[in-house]
Amino acid sequence: MDAIDFLQTQHDLIEEHLAVALRARGPERRAAFEKGADILLAHMTVEEEIFFPAVRDPKTESKLLENLEEHLSLKRLVVDMLSMDPDDKVFEAKLRVVSEQSDHHHDEEEKDLFPVVKKQVPEHRRVELGRAMVSREATLLADGSPRKLAYGHTAAAARLSSPSSPS
Repeated sequence: MDAIDFLQTQHDLIEEHLAVALRARGPERRAAFEKGADILLAHMTVEEEIFFPAVRDPKTESKLLENLEEHLSLKRLVVDMLSMDPDDKVFEAKLRVVSEQSDHHHDEEEKDLFPVVKKQVPEHRRVELGRAMVSREATLLADGSPRKLAYGHTAAAARLSSPSSPS
């Protein structure tokens, strides 16, 4: 699967789970939020570890750095929410912010970053990246809760690694 197609599919899935969480209450809200948070955090990890380093160049670097800061903001909100009662009004407010920030972040990637990547990265390379990203995400989701990853990553934004090939 092409890396960009994979990321766009994940964007839709994340937004769907967060929308379900916003409509739900009590244990159903908690379950929907946790599922959406796991997918969101696995998605951000895959971008940070595989996609961003692979597409980093002078035309994308500024946008990638902005994306890493947006990831940090989302991680901080998710970590705040993990210990909160899902029926707390503050939880709901934070959930709305996570949903809005996530939607905004995805829209910007799809509008500003992906077209540049499509022009600069050959299709065969995007397919290689997509395979590596699908595999890494599956590992993250199978190994347990990606929410656990967020706890250690809220002090500063992830670093933008140098370009590398997929593992």
